[in-house]
Amino acid sequence: AGAGGGAGLSAKGAQLFSLATMSLGAAGKGSEEALGEGANIHQATLYGAMTGTIEAGTEALGGIGTDWASGILGKAALKSTVVKKMTSSFTGKIVAGFLSEGLEEVLSDVANPLLKKISYDYDMNLGEEYTSSDFWSGITQSFVVGGLVGSIGTGMKYYRIGKETINGKKIGQKGGVAYDEFI
Repeated sequence: AGAGGGAGLSAKGAQLFSLATMSLGAAGKGSEEALGEGANIHQATLYGAMTGTIEAGTEALGGIGTDWASGILGKAALKSTVVKKMTSSFTGKIVAGFLSEGLEEVLSDVANPLLKKISYDYDMNLGEEYTSSDFWSGITQSFVVGGLVGSIGTGMKYYRIGKETINGKKIGQKGGVAYDEFI
């Protein structure tokens, strides 16, 4: 079993628990947002459920080009020669973390107006929404902020590998403790 996540979960179990928690948090936030914009409880619940699902889905795509890729695209990207070369350095890993997290945020933001139209804002003009300068400045901000968070997290992760130990075994090294089991 090794060093697992919270409540004695395996590393995979802890990741799934974390993803579920993140999804539920996004669902709650989405429901509150919809209620604040005039949706009824049923519409807000639908919007929240869709928002939480999108959040979990974009997270499941993540880890693009990193050797700790857990997402669908991350695993596929590992097979790319370009990605392998890029992520062979610390700086490349930072860039991959930036791109992965930034793109996750963009995907969520692009889906958001469509989810609103489906669930409660039936009169929304998606053409106007998707072409507004406010929408695109929000997308840009989400990409940059998400990317910065991703690159900082990636940097901290790779800096710690080999620097810390658990029960005398170095984290992330052969014969040591896998980093993801540490979290």
